[in-house]
Amino acid sequence: MQNNIAPKEEKITSSSVSIKLGADTLRWLQIIAVSLVSMAAFETVAVTTAMPFVMEDLQGEYLYALASGIALATQVITTGLAGKWCDTKGPHPALYTGLILFISGLLIATFSPNAEILVLGRGIQGLGGGLLIVPLYVLAGHYIPPEKQANFFASLAAAWVLPALIGPTISGALVEYVHWRWVFGITPFVILAFLPLIIIKVRAFPHLAAPQKLQNFPRVIFLALGTGIAVSGLQILSGVKAENFSVLHFLGILLLTSCCFFAVRPLLPPHTLRAGRGLPASVLYRGMMNGAYVAVELFLPLLLKNVHNFSPTRAGIVLTIGAVTWAAGSFLQGKIHNPNWRKKMPLIGSTMQIIGIFLTLPGIFPAVPGEIVFAGWLIASLGMGIIYPGITVYALALTPKENQGSTSSALQILDSLGAAICIAYAGIIFALCRSLGVYAFGPTLGALVIFAVFALLIGQRIQKPGSTTFSITF
Repeated sequence: MQNNIAPKEEKITSSSVSIKLGADTLRWLQIIAVSLVSMAAFETVAVTTAMPFVMEDLQGEYLYALASGIALATQVITTGLAGKWCDTKGPHPALYTGLILFISGLLIATFSPNAEILVLGRGIQGLGGGLLIVPLYVLAGHYIPPEKQANFFASLAAAWVLPALIGPTISGALVEYVHWRWVFGITPFVILAFLPLIIIKVRAFPHLAAPQKLQNFPRVIFLALGTGIAVSGLQILSGVKAENFSVLHFLGILLLTSCCFFAVRPLLPPHTLRAGRGLPASVLYRGMMNGAYVAVELFLPLLLKNVHNFSPTRAGIVLTIGAVTWAAGSFLQGKIHNPNWRKKMPLIGSTMQIIGIFLTLPGIFPAVPGEIVFAGWLIASLGMGIIYPGITVYALALTPKENQGSTSSALQILDSLGAAICIAYAGIIFALCRSLGVYAFGPTLGALVIFAVFALLIGQRIQKPGSTTFSITF
């Protein structure tokens, strides 16, 4: 964040726009982006902390994975549309629509009478979330000077710190002493209060291009819907009890997974699912590591509640630790400029994440203090903080300005899809192992460790062909 005494102008140039914007205007972009990310972060942390207790109150424990992950599944749908929308119509319409859907979904969840309606609200919330982040990435890619983009994205990572510090405490207190409905209700009322200011400041950024016809938009809608529906179907299967699982359910898992990858492939850079070197592998790598991280984080509060009888506030401390050390890792990677060390960042971050997730496994034993989970999650989150912002800037730097909406969309699609699939499969494994009691968390977390190891191998392919260093300066 800049600390200029007198405003100065930045000249932003792309294939479609050449505009001089004051430093105050650029600062407002960062303020709005950080504020929206902070509120979304608060909602994520607060809901994750409260969800084990919410589903218990609504007698919908069997829908735990679905209620927790459906927002990510539906987010895939609108994220797939957001990139094309932003590239042709500019980021403004997508951002406004995202805010409306995000608020609406949270209000439905707030007043939901049962677990099924809660799942519906969470799904609509996810549709809105998919239209929020991509426009912010596009605005940053076009208006923030390249040499300042690393700090911008690092500030988005840091935006998780305060919500993570206060989110578990507020969420736990609301669940224990007031009502869990306020966990969903706080954020939409805050956004509504500041919505007029957000609209005024965002309108200060001119449209990036003259209106264009949305090419192949029906096809994009079909592919995005297909991807979101397929992964939502996987999450629904996570709610099937083990005794009801049949061969048809396993065939359904294979079919839905195949449909998901078939539908999402055209929405991603060519060769992404094959981990093609450079941009494709970068997008896939970030999505896989993020997926493993989010899925583990989702099950840790449930583990601490069921195995160690932690209260909502105490169980939420694991999320606080994760967000703080994630931000610390983001800060540290931004201070490393040596290209040889930057080349090693994916390996270092991935290794730390894998070790950290593995160290949470002893927490499945009731005789082991639950705090062991905190130690493992500290290491895992520090590693994820090292990986995430650097790969974001690297991927955007490999992309021409006119296609940054599509790359931003691809990054968000695989972030959401990776997390949604990991949550679905982890939920299915957990459901099939429920007869093991508290030890069902063992194979669930163990499978995610194996997945993260596979992602580490993908991370070795993010260099462009012929490149010997991770050569983007931060």
